[in-house]
Amino acid sequence: MCYNFSMEENYFKERAYNVNQKAQELLKTLPSFVEEFVIGIEQRTSPLTRLNYLNDLKIFFYFLTTEINEFKGINTLEFTLADLDMVKSFHIEKFL
Repeated sequence: MCYNFSMEENYFKERAYNVNQKAQELLKTLPSFVEEFVIGIEQRTSPLTRLNYLNDLKIFFYFLTTEINEFKGINTLEFTLADLDMVKSFHIEKFL
Protein backbone atom coordinates (compact mmCIF):
# COMPACT_ATOMS: atom_id res chain seq x y z
CA MET A 1 0.00 0.00 0.00
CA CYS A 2 1.39 3.39 -0.96
CA TYR A 3 0.75 6.39 1.29
CA ASN A 4 0.90 10.00 0.28
CA PHE A 5 2.52 11.36 3.42
CA SER A 6 2.63 14.94 2.21
CA MET A 7 -1.15 14.98 1.78
CA GLU A 8 -1.64 13.46 5.23
CA GLU A 9 0.93 15.81 6.71
CA ASN A 10 -0.83 18.79 5.15
CA TYR A 11 -4.14 17.65 6.63
CA PHE A 12 -2.69 17.57 10.15
CA LYS A 13 -0.92 20.89 9.73
CA GLU A 14 -4.12 22.51 8.48
CA ARG A 15 -6.15 20.95 11.28
CA ALA A 16 -3.66 22.16 13.89
CA TYR A 17 -3.75 25.66 12.39
CA ASN A 18 -7.57 25.75 12.44
CA VAL A 19 -7.72 24.42 15.99
CA ASN A 20 -5.14 26.99 17.11
CA GLN A 21 -7.21 29.75 15.50
CA LYS A 22 -10.30 28.59 17.40
CA ALA A 23 -8.28 28.42 20.62
CA GLN A 24 -7.06 32.00 20.12
CA GLU A 25 -10.66 33.16 19.68
CA LEU A 26 -11.73 31.31 22.82
CA LEU A 27 -8.87 32.82 24.81
CA LYS A 28 -10.32 36.26 24.07
CA THR A 29 -13.43 35.28 26.08
CA LEU A 30 -11.57 33.94 29.12
CA PRO A 31 -9.66 35.53 32.01
CA SER A 32 -6.13 36.59 31.06
CA PHE A 33 -4.49 34.09 33.42
CA VAL A 34 -5.86 31.21 31.33
CA GLU A 35 -3.34 32.05 28.62
CA GLU A 36 -0.51 31.31 31.06
CA PHE A 37 -2.09 27.92 31.74
CA VAL A 38 -2.27 27.17 28.01
CA ILE A 39 1.36 28.17 27.48
CA GLY A 40 2.33 25.94 30.39
CA ILE A 41 0.72 22.84 28.84
CA GLU A 42 1.61 23.61 25.22
CA GLN A 43 4.64 21.31 24.99
CA ARG A 44 2.87 18.24 26.34
CA THR A 45 -0.60 18.54 24.79
CA SER A 46 -2.02 18.57 21.29
CA PRO A 47 -3.79 21.61 19.85
CA LEU A 48 -7.10 19.74 20.01
CA THR A 49 -6.59 18.89 23.69
CA ARG A 50 -5.89 22.55 24.48
CA LEU A 51 -9.01 23.62 22.57
CA ASN A 52 -11.08 21.14 24.56
CA TYR A 53 -9.61 22.44 27.82
CA LEU A 54 -10.51 25.98 26.78
CA ASN A 55 -14.07 24.92 25.98
CA ASP A 56 -14.33 23.27 29.40
CA LEU A 57 -12.94 26.37 31.11
CA LYS A 58 -15.41 28.59 29.26
CA ILE A 59 -18.28 26.44 30.53
CA PHE A 60 -16.82 26.42 34.06
CA PHE A 61 -16.41 30.20 34.24
CA TYR A 62 -19.91 30.66 32.80
CA PHE A 63 -21.23 28.35 35.54
CA LEU A 64 -19.37 30.25 38.26
CA THR A 65 -20.56 33.67 37.09
CA THR A 66 -24.17 32.64 36.61
CA GLU A 67 -24.83 29.99 39.27
CA ILE A 68 -22.60 30.74 42.25
CA ASN A 69 -23.70 33.73 44.35
CA GLU A 70 -20.16 34.82 45.22
CA PHE A 71 -19.35 35.27 41.52
CA LYS A 72 -22.68 36.32 40.02
CA GLY A 73 -22.36 39.42 37.94
CA ILE A 74 -18.61 39.14 37.44
CA ASN A 75 -17.74 39.34 33.77
CA THR A 76 -15.72 36.26 32.84
CA LEU A 77 -12.96 38.47 31.41
CA GLU A 78 -12.71 40.27 34.76
CA PHE A 79 -12.38 37.07 36.78
CA THR A 80 -9.13 37.30 38.74
CA LEU A 81 -6.78 34.86 40.41
CA ALA A 82 -8.08 36.20 43.73
CA ASP A 83 -11.59 35.21 42.61
CA LEU A 84 -10.28 31.81 41.60
CA ASP A 85 -8.81 31.38 45.09
CA MET A 86 -12.36 31.78 46.45
CA VAL A 87 -13.63 28.78 44.45
CA LYS A 88 -14.38 26.01 46.93
CA SER A 89 -14.52 22.27 46.39
CA PHE A 90 -18.30 22.55 46.85
CA HIS A 91 -18.48 24.83 43.80
CA ILE A 92 -16.54 22.31 41.73
CA GLU A 93 -18.70 19.43 42.93
CA LYS A 94 -21.83 21.41 42.07
CA PHE A 95 -20.40 22.11 38.61
CA LEU A 96 -19.63 18.46 38.01
